[in-house]
Amino acid sequence: MKDESNQNDVGLNWRLGQACYILANCSKEEEQRRAFLLEGHGYIVRAYEKAPRDPDVLRWAPIITGSLSENASGNKERIQYGHEFKKYIDEAIEHLPEDFALFHMRGRFRYEVASLSLIERGVASVFFATPPSATYQEALDDLLKAEEMDSGAIDNMLYLGKTYKALGNDAEARRWFNKTAKTEGIDFVDNEQIQEARQLLSELPGAKEDELQESDCDTAEEI
Repeated sequence: MKDESNQNDVGLNWRLGQACYILANCSKEEEQRRAFLLEGHGYIVRAYEKAPRDPDVLRWAPIITGSLSENASGNKERIQYGHEFKKYIDEAIEHLPEDFALFHMRGRFRYEVASLSLIERGVASVFFATPPSATYQEALDDLLKAEEMDSGAIDNMLYLGKTYKALGNDAEARRWFNKTAKTEGIDFVDNEQIQEARQLLSELPGAKEDELQESDCDTAEEI
């Protein structure tokens, strides 16, 4: 049986959530990654219920919930967690307007919303009184702001490339995919994103062989 005092410890719970997130990023197996994120989500929700304005809780609630949405087992679950993420990210940006990671996450969310199919939008309408709407340009604005605040984050550069590609700007997409592909990762998720950038780069017209060289990194460090 868990110590009730530990369950009520805000600092302990958000740190446990953070630890689960880091372990998830180091996991190669999807089910193991999702299991860590589910555990981390439980911790961060507990912390949020006790201290919804704590800066660390505000930051980690959307990080963990957004990652869980991306690793969900189906569209319904993905959209449910996306709904929860939207609540957390709006509150976090309101109270922590200088945190680049929050703008990256909102830009990433806006990119995903702009990419939803008609069927997925129908599922989303079940969970949102007003289903979320976003454009690729809105996503780009957030991602560029995140890049301006803290340049060189692998996930942000990848999504800049994807957003430029969606907007039909292959030259800028190439530039950001190339920057991502040449970056050294610190965990398994980083390396997945580097590989994704390399793949997307290879699909653009005129890809060069030297743009597609591999890098490898299995280490992890705390965010």
